[in-house]
Amino acid sequence: MLKLISPEWEQRVVDQFHFNQLGRKPPEFLWETLPHAREPKLDCGGVQINDKLYIFGGLLLGGDVVRMVDIFDLQKNRWVDRFKMPEGMAETHLGVANDGERYVYLISGQLGKNCSPATANNFILDTKTNGWMSLPLL
Repeated sequence: MLKLISPEWEQRVVDQFHFNQLGRKPPEFLWETLPHAREPKLDCGGVQINDKLYIFGGLLLGGDVVRMVDIFDLQKNRWVDRFKMPEGMAETHLGVANDGERYVYLISGQLGKNCSPATANNFILDTKTNGWMSLPLL
C-alpha cells in the first residue's frame, strides 16, 4: 500500500521497524541503503571528500581483485565515475587518509589475487583531476 503513495516509503518503514527492534531511540543514527556497487567486494579502501565517496580496489569473492576507483555522489545518490588505479598500487588492505578537501593518501596494502604480497608503494590521488602522484616507499 505504501508503494502506491511513494516507492521509498515502504523501505523507510521497514528500516525504521528494524531500527526500533534494536531498542534504539532518536537521535541515534539510522542506516540507509545506497544503490548497489558494480560488484560485491571486500577489503577495499574508502574515503569521503565533500559530497563524493571514493572506493579503492577490493577483493572479489572468487579471490580476484578490482583495480579500479569507484566514485559515489552522495548528493545525486548514484555511482558517477570509475577509473583505473596506478600500476603497483595495492588493491586490498590499503591505508587511506585525506586532507578533507582534495587529496587522498593511499599507503601500502596488498597486491594481487588472494591478498598477497604486501607492497611498500604509496600514492596520492588528486580528486580535482583524478590524477595520481607517487610517494616514497614505506
